[in-house]
Amino acid sequence: MYKQKVEQGVAAYFAALSAMDEAGWLAVFARNGALHDPADAPPCIGEEALRGFFRAASGAFASLSIRPENLFVCGSQAAVKFHGEGVGKNGRAVSFDGIDLFDMNVEGRIQRVRGYWDAAALFAQLQA
Repeated sequence: MYKQKVEQGVAAYFAALSAMDEAGWLAVFARNGALHDPADAPPCIGEEALRGFFRAASGAFASLSIRPENLFVCGSQAAVKFHGEGVGKNGRAVSFDGIDLFDMNVEGRIQRVRGYWDAAALFAQLQA
């Protein structure tokens, strides 16, 4: 049953990102959930910081689709290989891949997620 909660939480995270649904995305996080995106960036912790991240990230896109391609669950953790495509507000198409590592709580909410992807390459595509 716990595996199902982790899978559902991960699916909700990516669905909300793709829909650019701020409220839905925030709802997937635990009260003091943390986002390291990319993984070496200082974390966004708590609803206000997460909201700021979401608005900054989604604000660059006219449309966005991020879909999990492979999901591996181990206890309360998950590793996800994802593929993203979108169109920037400037009309430029982008494509990117990465891996997200999730730590979930017993309710299936994100306690921490770390994103491994090439942010510089994505921003270069948006500005090209």
